[in-house]
Amino acid sequence: PVALAGAGMATPRLAGAASTYAAQVAVRVQHAVATTWIAQHPNLRWALTGDAGDPERVPAWLTAAGYAALREARPRITVTHTRFADALASPPTGGWNAFYLGDTLDELAPEAHPELLERLLLAAAPGARVVSWRLARPYARPALLRARFVRDDAASADALNSEPVPAWTGIDVETLR
Repeated sequence: PVALAGAGMATPRLAGAASTYAAQVAVRVQHAVATTWIAQHPNLRWALTGDAGDPERVPAWLTAAGYAALREARPRITVTHTRFADALASPPTGGWNAFYLGDTLDELAPEAHPELLERLLLAAAPGARVVSWRLARPYARPALLRARFVRDDAASADALNSEPVPAWTGIDVETLR
């Protein structure tokens, strides 16, 4: 966190960073270097070069054509480009069944988490899946909501182990009750 702040990258997500963050990133860097073939990992290749490689092997969201094809082929998926709070305020009939939060919970002050997570629960379909990733903060849910977020430890570990981004210290895969 000190190095990142010195580079002008101080953000709220670093405010709660533990002193062990550097050690966690070092472990993740070692994992990435030892297990990732950059040329075969479209996300990392795209991040480093702007080219994701073979369009047939690239995740759909990395290409405009793939994104359009995904929307056309999967009419049950609703893609919403709006403020998160607005999407939660007007869910589809039956509720949203999947959420990708990215690092939203790292970016928000911890005191904002309960309201956001309560809104998410109200907008969710039963059994909805939630995926998020962490940079600096440990995994946590407000005490009153913990029973509603069931973390899949095996899926979370598998997702983190397959992702080469060293700054991510955790990926959380959860199902909502």
